[in-house]
Amino acid sequence: MKEENKIFNILTAIGDEELNNKLKKEKEFNILQNDIFYKEGVIEFLEDNSNVDILILYENLSGEINFLELIKRIKIINNEIEIFIILENKNKELENLLIKQNIKNIFYNNELNLNEFIKKIKNSKINIEEELKKEIEKLNNIINKKDEEITNLKNKKINLNEIENNKVLIKNEKEKIEVTIFKVKKYIINNKIQKNFLKKINKI
Repeated sequence: MKEENKIFNILTAIGDEELNNKLKKEKEFNILQNDIFYKEGVIEFLEDNSNVDILILYENLSGEINFLELIKRIKIINNEIEIFIILENKNKELENLLIKQNIKNIFYNNELNLNEFIKKIKNSKINIEEELKKEIEKLNNIINKKDEEITNLKNKKINLNEIENNKVLIKNEKEKIEVTIFKVKKYIINNKIQKNFLKKINKI
């Protein structure tokens, strides 16, 4: 059976509907709502919706929160989101700070080509799918390992039960032998008494 490609949920917060509308035409993406125009709106949306796969975020979005603080809060709410950042101008210091937050998709507003940008998002989608497959494979390996450990523990328990059963059998056999030894000793003692009695009778 052919595996269906996952459709990724995208949220845009760039203060411009153009990119949002263009992405809506792409059948591979599900645009969750109209473009968000302020930073606090991004946080509000993410707090109520955990199904966002890709977030496209503009540096100069209006709002009271500092841009880096916004990124940190987004990461706290959902660390799995793939974030695309559009910076107004080149800023190496800010870039480095974003990279430390594990953000790799950084673009510049004055150099942005929408068609190229969409291609980058699609490539990112492929990468996300590959990462998901790897994570699923890791989880399956962990489950298989745990199943193997459980089976080994069950086998050990069976072996321990066999040992306990053998101990009971040995104990029973030992008791039987002790009873037999006692009977033999008793027979010998009785036989000796009988012989002595017969000797006395013969003397008489």
